[in-house]
Amino acid sequence: YIGNDAGVRKWSLDKKKAQDKWDLGSTQALALSPDGKTLMTVGTRVKTDLPRVEIYDAAQGTRVLFVSAAHDPPGHQVAAYSHDGTMAATSFGPDHAVVVYRAPEGKMKKKG
Repeated sequence: YIGNDAGVRKWSLDKKKAQDKWDLGSTQALALSPDGKTLMTVGTRVKTDLPRVEIYDAAQGTRVLFVSAAHDPPGHQVAAYSHDGTMAATSFGPDHAVVVYRAPEGKMKKKG
């Protein structure tokens, strides 16, 4: 998976070419869950340019969960899952605050 200014491109390593594209808006960071089933994307929403955090089915490209949207840029810039997939984290803003979520339901656990 590769994030770019248009969204996410799913690549086939065997065929060495893009296999699918998801037009989500600008995507600054991606994190694939440890089980490979979900993909967390962080970036800006199409049309509004507001920051977003979303979880997608990694195989189908369908949105599973809209986690959050900040109301003021700069938005989320980093995405990560814990090794066991029970927690997810993003960082954002000029002070790089970290937000931790319970995965996969996306409820905020800690901000700081």
